[in-house]
Amino acid sequence: MRKVLLAIFIFMLSPALATELDQERAIEALLETFLEGAGRGDVAVHERFWAEDLVYTSSSGTRFGKAELLQGVRETQNTPSPQTSRYWAEETHIMLLDHVAIVTFKLRAETGDEATGTLAQSAYFNTGTFRLAEGQWRALAWQATRIPAAEPASD
Repeated sequence: MRKVLLAIFIFMLSPALATELDQERAIEALLETFLEGAGRGDVAVHERFWAEDLVYTSSSGTRFGKAELLQGVRETQNTPSPQTSRYWAEETHIMLLDHVAIVTFKLRAETGDEATGTLAQSAYFNTGTFRLAEGQWRALAWQATRIPAAEPASD
């Protein structure tokens, strides 16, 4: 009887686990698409990623919403620059809570300057709160914290 009850429990639990895994994959794909597009300054990818009522706290301590963020992206997009950027996520962790997800990851950034031939790297701890509405995940709150560059070891 115990085996039958356990089998029934596992059978009932399987769809919930599959749905959770599907949601995590959807959020990971959204994050990857966003980071790739953000490196190109793609306004459309920003429009899709951020919720209308976004609260973004930058690594410099500035707080703003989606309208201000998009304005900055548009201004940067219209300004010729010899710099190229590439972003990616490492150590991504997703916690699902019904229609809300907390996503933490280490953002890695590379910025190349064609004029000088230099390549700068930086890293940030990012925490995003996502809300599932109308079948789409969107970032509702965002916190970015710059990770200081490692200091050289002293002899």
